[in-house]
Formats: sequence, structure tokens, C-alpha cells
Amino acid sequence: MDQQSRQLLSMVFKGPAKGRYQLVEKPEQAQLAIFDWDHWQAEKLWQDFRKNYPALPTVVLSLTPRELEHSVFVNKPLSVNNLLDALSKIQSTDVAATVAAPVKTQKNNRLAFDLAIEAQEEAFHEFCGHAPNIDPSNQTEIHRLFYQPDKYLQGCLQTELADVRHKLHVHGVVFENLSEPFLLLPKSNRVFYGKGFNDTKLHMMASLPMQCNRSRIQHLTEKAVADYQAQHQLVEMPLDHLLWKMSLWTARGRIPQETDLNRPIVLLHWPNFTRLVVTPYALQIAALWVEKPLSLLETVRVLNIPQRYVFSFYSAASALGIAFPERREGLRAEESANKPLPQHHAKRGLLKRLLAHITG
Repeated sequence: MDQQSRQLLSMVFKGPAKGRYQLVEKPEQAQLAIFDWDHWQAEKLWQDFRKNYPALPTVVLSLTPRELEHSVFVNKPLSVNNLLDALSKIQSTDVAATVAAPVKTQKNNRLAFDLAIEAQEEAFHEFCGHAPNIDPSNQTEIHRLFYQPDKYLQGCLQTELADVRHKLHVHGVVFENLSEPFLLLPKSNRVFYGKGFNDTKLHMMASLPMQCNRSRIQHLTEKAVADYQAQHQLVEMPLDHLLWKMSLWTARGRIPQETDLNRPIVLLHWPNFTRLVVTPYALQIAALWVEKPLSLLETVRVLNIPQRYVFSFYSAASALGIAFPERREGLRAEESANKPLPQHHAKRGLLKRLLAHITG
């Protein structure tokens, strides 16, 4: 499976599975396996897999029912509940006992898991920072929780996008004050940029304060956009993907200035995690806010996670316009107060959509 699928599975295991399973890096460390039979080279991969690990208990995912030795079949489309039921079934059978690891192997697995968590934390430092929790009542430290998007490229992009979305004659926006061509097409959710803008350079641009020079920004008609694209060799990316990453790089575990830490956050819809950077605990945060708007500080408390992960997710979702502080206080606030806090181990039908990426 690709890295995105592994991240989704890892978060499902930490959430609905309540930590009963962990992903390991090498098959030799595994006590169970998950195999996607609908891969285009599945037959060959399965033969190689069984040659090396003939008795390893395996959950087989497929659109077509299959009977395979030492395996439990799970039909697609895949749901979280069906996957977890299959894993539990394997654990309760004798076949799992035949490959039960000795105590030494279990310790090695635990060490591998701890190292994997540390590696994941390090990998997400560029998106979430590494700041410790800050007491909001500490007036000398609270300013560290905030940043001003309008002093960075992120704010400039958001200002232009808001400005042109309702202008019928404007099809694209070109930034001329950057070192490479940079073209936004907000109505088709695309961005085109020069090949010199790799992730390293975009990350650097997002992190450094800059002034938005409006005189060096052009609004283009549809024909002008076509002419511009014909003149330049450009790389294409979904605009929401770029804006999500840009806001994570800029915020680094902080939230936009003036954000109310105690006002409930509304999440309009589930983010498209199949193409967005999935930061730690993003699935749990999204599931929580979909069930009931909670404030940023309440979310930290309920999930018992570092502030930086909640703040990073909010900053990115806010940049896309899908998360914002609750504005209506009357009936909505009363209904919200009467609704019990969601248990993050409860069954969530929404999580079924997350595994759609794995089903192909």
C-alpha cells in the first residue's frame, strides 16, 4: 500500500481500534497481514508473499470472494467495522496461534513501533512544528499560539482567491513577483507553477514573511489563461492540495490571529484526505467536529493530544474555508450543549470513506 493508505490505516488503528493494532515496517515483524487482491499484480505479489510467509494470518481485501489458506476474506467496498471484525476473527482462531511471536519478538515489535512513532513525529515537524502545549491563561506565552496569515504567501493567495471567485470574467490569477510562473485557476481548483517550485522551495516561500504586492498580480480571462499556459512549461496540482500544505507550512502548529480558543469549531464537510497531507490525529479531529462542534481547547482535552496537532488541522481546514468558529449561538448552541460528547472509540460510518482510497 502507498504511504497515504498506511497513514489512514494507522489512524484507524489508533482511533476505532483503540490501539489494538500497530503497523510495522517489515513483514518479519508482523503477526497479521492485510493484502489488497485488486492490485494489478496481485497474483504474482500473493505468490511471492506466501512463498516467504506461508502461514502468516492475512486479511484479504477484494471485490471478488476468495478462499485462501490462513486468510480471512473481506468484501469491498471496505468498511472500518468489517476490517476490524476480520482482524478480531483472525486473532480468535488457531491459525493466529501457529505463528504467535515469542516474547522477544513482541518486544522487538514494540521497539519497532516506538521508533516508527518517533519517525512519524519527526516527519510532521515541518507541518506541525514541535512546540509544547501553552497555558492559554499565561499572558506572556499565549502570543506563541497565533500567527498572521496576511503577512505570508498564504494570506496573499487567500485574498486573491476570495477576490476573483465571484468575478465572472476572471478565469485565472498570475503572480508576477515570484521567481517562477505561478498561475491559480480557482474555479477549476487547479494551480500551475514552474518546475523550479518543488516542495522544498514552496516550503521555504510559505515559511518566510512577505508583502503581497497587488500591483504585480494579474487577473486573466479564459483566453489569456490559455495563452499563458502555452508560453510556459508548468506543473499542475489541485489548488486545495497546495493551499492545505501552504497553510500547514506557514502555521506550524499555530492558529490565525484573533481565533477564539473557546468558541466551537464547525467543520462543513470531511476533508479529501486521499490527496491532502494527513497530519497526526487529523481523522479523529475531523470525526469529532463532524459529530459535534467543539472548541480548539475542548478538542485537545477530549482527544488528549498536543495542541499543535489540533491547531495545525484547524489552520489548514480554515484556509480551505471548511472550518470556522461557530457564528450562531441561539438554537444551535443549545442543541450542541445538550448533545453528549462523542466517544472517539464509537463506530463512525464516516470513516468508511477513508478506506475508499485503499479499495481503488
